Amino acid sequence: LKSYVGSSLWIVPVVAIFALFVVKRLSERLGTWMYQSGFYDLKTGFFGLTMTGARTSLENVITANLSFLVFTFGSLLVAIQVASGQYTPRIIATTLLRDNVIRYTVGLFVFTLLFALRTLNHLEATVPPFSMWVTGVLGLVCLTAFMFLIDYAARLLRPVSLVKRVGDAGLAVIESVYPEKLTGTPSAAVSPQ
Repeated sequence: LKSYVGSSLWIVPVVAIFALFVVKRLSERLGTWMYQSGFYDLKTGFFGLTMTGARTSLENVITANLSFLVFTFGSLLVAIQVASGQYTPRIIATTLLRDNVIRYTVGLFVFTLLFALRTLNHLEATVPPFSMWVTGVLGLVCLTAFMFLIDYAARLLRPVSLVKRVGDAGLAVIESVYPEKLTGTPSAAVSPQ
């Protein structure tokens, strides 16, 4: 079970979906509290967007995150195809599928996409400034994470990086089997009599 959870790409995005329900409710309540406390005005708060501007902004974030997800999964498929011609399936499974950076970045993309969709679906007579601000920040974080992911994936697939990861995994297994370190000087070999 631990191995399956460690190598499954779908678990982090599903957790992101459940986290969305909590974070969206908290952001709505925080936005309402900030408005009632006088932190901002509904017409000029944060970005001061009109309904049309808010819809356009949210649609841009949704489109960008859909593109990020498609590009990420498409790149993973191509990388696995190319790597399968050069490396064993064991190396591919330990490097690409168990990589937390890829899993959490996909989770961030899914979370932001759904946050923006929920905000777009709940636009009514007024634009929720705090939710729009959170969506804008998440959109910028996703753009940065996507650029980082491209660089990270290019470095990840280099043969030196793959060999290092497999070597590190092998050392971790050896250390888990033999947890005690040798101390002192090695004893003299016993000669046969």
